[in-house]
Amino acid sequence: MAVRVVLLDFGGTLVQSFAGESPFDVFGPVLRSFGWPVSGDRWAEADRRVWPRLEPTRYENDGRGFWDRVHAEVLHELGVPDPDSTLVAALRNAATDPANHPPFPETEEVLGTLRRRGYPVHVVSNNTDYLIESIARLGWSDRFAGLTYSAEAGAEKPDRRVFEFAIARAAAPADEVVHVGDSWEADYLGASRAGLRAIWVNRTGALPPDPAATVVPDLRGVLPWLERHGSGG
Repeated sequence: MAVRVVLLDFGGTLVQSFAGESPFDVFGPVLRSFGWPVSGDRWAEADRRVWPRLEPTRYENDGRGFWDRVHAEVLHELGVPDPDSTLVAALRNAATDPANHPPFPETEEVLGTLRRRGYPVHVVSNNTDYLIESIARLGWSDRFAGLTYSAEAGAEKPDRRVFEFAIARAAAPADEVVHVGDSWEADYLGASRAGLRAIWVNRTGALPPDPAATVVPDLRGVLPWLERHGSGG
């Protein structure tokens, strides 16, 4: 069957999430701006204490507010007061700031071409509701036919349930869908095992574990593949 729907991973595929930095490299300046010069080690230790309590709740309420709860608990562990959640909101703002998710050079061009060719494009990401805000702040709210994030689907890629959730939203059978992502395990193998076509975005040039895999060096490589296998005009 010809491919008629395109699924795209977010971080590492469409954008350089945190541009190679750790999340604390983003959160640290926010804490300092509030007068709390917390070290990365102290933050990590507080996070390790909080995580076992909150991780079981990550899929509740479609994951909405999960990271806000985590950050609030981490601040509490650190003894940082935030009675009106102003600091939690500032951490959320930093996490979804477009400056921390710069698109790859070819992303805008490829998204525009997919739209002109008539492909419904969906984002499928191991993420929470932060994804919705990140997409909106990039000015991409009208670029995608749907957004699926793992906390909403109740599982993380490579779990097939994430892909089944996404193709149900797209109202397309698996054999008419291709998923494109930069993670061999989560994206390529996860989509393949769920019955979708899969393309691995391999920006490093590493040899693929499977020599028969469909591999492209960046998103531009998806376009000629779709000329051969897709239904777009």
